[in-house]
Amino acid sequence: MRRIMLTGLLCALGLGGCQTMAAVKAVPASVDMSHPETVRRLKAALAPVMGRAHIEFGPSAATQTTMLGVLPPPLGPLETHSTAVPTLFDVMIRDGKCLAVRHDTGAETELKGVTCRPV
Repeated sequence: MRRIMLTGLLCALGLGGCQTMAAVKAVPASVDMSHPETVRRLKAALAPVMGRAHIEFGPSAATQTTMLGVLPPPLGPLETHSTAVPTLFDVMIRDGKCLAVRHDTGAETELKGVTCRPV
């Protein structure tokens, strides 16, 4: 009986210990949009997330940006208006990896080959 209680107590402590481990938190970062190769890699990483073969970024006031805005597809030849808005991504770093975190869903995408700098 004592052995069962001791085993149960050790299991409870072990499970509680797993829950108290802190997850590595992502920190805000920036990417340098002045380099064409960086822009190409960003587009290659985010196009599949958007479900499109080709994407365009919205204008940014700075070359070092912490937020990426992917423009909606252009209007078709018979369209005159659209209610579509850009899809926004925050640039973050976690475990040394550069990530794009989508505003509306929170989905994370690794930006392979892109250099991010903590803000």
